[in-house]
Amino acid sequence: MNMSNKVMLDTNILYYWSEITSSNYNVKRIEESILKLGNPVISELTILEAFVNFRNNKSSLRKLYGFLVSKNIGIIPYANFEYPFLTKDLENIL
Repeated sequence: MNMSNKVMLDTNILYYWSEITSSNYNVKRIEESILKLGNPVISELTILEAFVNFRNNKSSLRKLYGFLVSKNIGIIPYANFEYPFLTKDLENIL
């Protein structure tokens, strides 16, 4: 894996790769393709979308969080918000 390159993941690809949503795609090939290109990252907007999309499904949010940690997927900040929503709110949800 080329760690100097960052691969920005599409939100749906992240959902398929983490298997929190089903797809007809070959998840193994998705992973191989991503890791061949570099270090996978997502934007904060992807996290916000997941919070909204899975707001009534805490088990999917937990699974996604575990996946992000286990695959060492970085999060690229989108904006500087007035409060650290990705720390306290995430702790409260999980």
